[in-house]
Amino acid sequence: MNDIRPTMTSQSDVKVLICYIFDRFDRPITAEQLSMICESVGVDWFLMTGALDDLVATGALTPSDKGYVPSDKVHISAEEFAKYLPLVFRRQVLRSAADYFRSAAAMPGCVCETLEREDGAYVRFSLDGGASAIDLTVFAGTMEQAETVRDNIARDPIAYYGRITAALLEDPPDTDVEDML
Repeated sequence: MNDIRPTMTSQSDVKVLICYIFDRFDRPITAEQLSMICESVGVDWFLMTGALDDLVATGALTPSDKGYVPSDKVHISAEEFAKYLPLVFRRQVLRSAADYFRSAAAMPGCVCETLEREDGAYVRFSLDGGASAIDLTVFAGTMEQAETVRDNIARDPIAYYGRITAALLEDPPDTDVEDML
């Protein structure tokens, strides 16, 4: 994939980008989350924080206990000014934001860590769904394998939770005795 990043040199450009992110995800987003998303597409932290402050000052974003909440101004601005952001870049921003929101980093209560013990390496995966949706420790053999498993789960913990649950809910396959003869 081409990594096309327009140069974001003004707070106005970054404000449009922030409005676009809020419009497409229509959810509260914390400053830390926004910073991670913007940083992943090459937006300078100082420009991002200045733009965020301006959006709050104008009432486009309102701080809440779960993050910033967009107002109608955000949606109108995103629609009006999205055409100034190249389509390739808009896709890249949305992909980056979607990847971030699926990741363990964006989920409070999600733990994905490696553990090294005398008998080998393990991965601990814990997902707090209010009452601990999952708390699982898996033997991985080597630390290299454990780190790979940890990184894969951390990319999309909800999907892995779904896969683990689906596998456990399936009926085990019947043993074909003929294959054993």
